[in-house]
Amino acid sequence: MTIEDTFPQIGPHDGRMFVLKRDGSNLKEVGRGLYADISPDQKKFVYQKFNQGLWIMNIDGTNSHPVSTDSLDGLPAWSSDGEWIAYVRKEGWNDEDLWIMDTIGNLKMKKRDGTTGTQPDWAPVDTNALVWVYIIVYLSDNTTRGISGAYLKWSPDGSHFVGYDPSRSIYVMRVDGSNKFYIEP
Repeated sequence: MTIEDTFPQIGPHDGRMFVLKRDGSNLKEVGRGLYADISPDQKKFVYQKFNQGLWIMNIDGTNSHPVSTDSLDGLPAWSSDGEWIAYVRKEGWNDEDLWIMDTIGNLKMKKRDGTTGTQPDWAPVDTNALVWVYIIVYLSDNTTRGISGAYLKWSPDGSHFVGYDPSRSIYVMRVDGSNKFYIEP
């Protein structure tokens, strides 16, 4: 199994994590956790371990180690340059904040106070920007720009978001919120 052909997946309702080839073959269980996000070089992934913080593991399931042991930390997302991990810290009911840390776990910085959050997603071509909840956060000056949408993920070229509307379907829109269209099944 080559690194280029694998990606992490979460098992049904029990947190089992798997790697497999893009065609679905070579399924291998590598541990238990949630919200896995693969590194840009496709050699590792970061994930939330049940009540044990954030961990990094090699794509083949070896060398699992913590980068944060705080059980409040979750929903990790690897930056496009591989240097940072954004994550959400749940301080209490409706009190979730956006943090970033280096991939070793030494440098941790709170970037935004929030209410309830979804998994952040880094811009694929700009490590200064990430989308979280309903805002784009610009890390260089900690400014934000509101965006209408939910469960947003960047397109590979950084020009669009794909999102999910529970009442309708999956949709695509430009980063500025224009030209929104739904993908109907």
